[in-house]
Amino acid sequence: KTSPLHLVSAPKPAKLLGGRPSPLVLQALLPKADIVLDKSAYRVSAAGAKHIPIFLYNFGTDKARGQLIVSAPEGWKQQMGSFFAERMRHLLISRGSTYDEVNATVGLDRNLDELEPLSTRLRTEAVAEARKSDEFDALAELFKRVNKISKGVRFTSGWPALVDYANQVSGEAAEKELIQKVVEQASSVPKAKAAGDFAGALSAIASLKPPVARYFDEVLVMADEAEVRQKRLQLMAGLRVLVVEAAHISATE
Repeated sequence: KTSPLHLVSAPKPAKLLGGRPSPLVLQALLPKADIVLDKSAYRVSAAGAKHIPIFLYNFGTDKARGQLIVSAPEGWKQQMGSFFAERMRHLLISRGSTYDEVNATVGLDRNLDELEPLSTRLRTEAVAEARKSDEFDALAELFKRVNKISKGVRFTSGWPALVDYANQVSGEAAEKELIQKVVEQASSVPKAKAAGDFAGALSAIASLKPPVARYFDEVLVMADEAEVRQKRLQLMAGLRVLVVEAAHISATE
């Protein structure tokens, strides 16, 4: 005996979107237990942290670059920056970079838009090459001192104000020299970084070692006069910001 076969018509195909299809595919992979199939959704508890692995596939033949932007519902907090930083640190170390070199280039507090894989690798390689210099350890020690003195101080005055201070107020030759040298590099370091010339950026920072060393030998940052002390702290904060443009040199041991 035969039974009738009832067939259901195939669903209508989805409407194609305009534009060109992308060869890049992002996939978020959660455990099956978190899948709510009838709602085509995932169940994520608000009670604690949740790790959501994200995979990026490139089905094209060309290299690709882009920016990943992540947003979270109101009241939620996303930590993509620290997650990607951890993964990038692991990748660099697995490929031969030392912990010191990775600490100098990939801090866990980095913003997501600062974690571009190719430039981070090149930056780490530049630090590794710079560390071969006999002067590097002394340079790192100097900037550890800069960081310690300027901890918690935001650089707000700008370099023109410090140049005016050097020309009109400061009577210290070492201070005048340092401000002049730092101002000379204040534009060259960001330009070198933007061009991917991380070795050049580190070289520019290394050129500041003699005037920084002389400054600490001859000048007291925490001067009695409040205005002078404030300007000198701004100088240290500005120097710290400039060095970090190249790498966190003081993070190396």
